[in-house]
Amino acid sequence: DEDLGDQLKGAPGSKVNIVVDRQGKTIAFDVIREEIKINNVSYFGMINAQTGYIKLDQFMIGSAGEIKQALIQLKTKGAQNIVLDLRDNGGGLLHEAVNIVNLFVPMDELVVVSKGRSKDAFKEYKTLDSPVDTKIPLIVLVNERSASASEIVCGSIQDLDRGIVVGRNTFGKGLVQNVLPLAYRNQMKITIAKYYI
Repeated sequence: DEDLGDQLKGAPGSKVNIVVDRQGKTIAFDVIREEIKINNVSYFGMINAQTGYIKLDQFMIGSAGEIKQALIQLKTKGAQNIVLDLRDNGGGLLHEAVNIVNLFVPMDELVVVSKGRSKDAFKEYKTLDSPVDTKIPLIVLVNERSASASEIVCGSIQDLDRGIVVGRNTFGKGLVQNVLPLAYRNQMKITIAKYYI
């Protein structure tokens, strides 16, 4: 229920009283609200003695940093190969996708270009930092629900001959979108450009 969700939301550190009916007994709880942080990398670990696995669920702020930390930890555990799982990942922030590619390819590589009707929509996105590892064998897993930033990562890894892509055809979105707020807590996505790897 949306109204109930709104009542539960509030500033971190504030208190909310919740009344629960548990098997016919009414119980009241005071709950202290906290900021909820969901990791972009839902899991990483060793598949076997030589192969590390990283599952990325979304491309939100900090996702490249989370993959970098996972990659470094897996290498210290002996990973000589990496599997990056982007299955069911619908994408997110474009710059995070570029930063993730940058973990595996050298600085100053062209990753993606956006083109739209206006001159402002034309932008080139290059890797800006030193990579973590440009040699470790890399496999990127994708499926039909891998879209947007996931496609930028897998396509760039493939086009730059940095790794191989395994799975099914991806969603094929290829769009750069802005979200505009509307009345009554609605939003509208407007396509402003298309991206090209």
